[in-house]
Amino acid sequence: GRPVIAYEGGGALDTVIPGLTGEYFETMTVESLKAAMKRFDPSQYHPERIRAHARQFDTRIFIRQIHAFVEQAWHAHQTKTAFRWQSPITAEKG
Repeated sequence: GRPVIAYEGGGALDTVIPGLTGEYFETMTVESLKAAMKRFDPSQYHPERIRAHARQFDTRIFIRQIHAFVEQAWHAHQTKTAFRWQSPITAEKG
């Protein structure tokens, strides 16, 4: 994985973690981007950590989570119990 410099908005807010996967620049100006580039030190990032973070956006994981969400919501509806989302991915880690 490679660190990125991204505008602090849109999809980057879901994928970029400052200090782990990259850095943000605050405003859509050349000056803001230049300042972020000056602060940016790619040697401070760990490629394997970036890859591990990116894996959570893999299509197969997304599909597993959607299936689990629907199954859990349907179960809660059928049993008239409160719905509490439990990610199958998080459950595997812990």
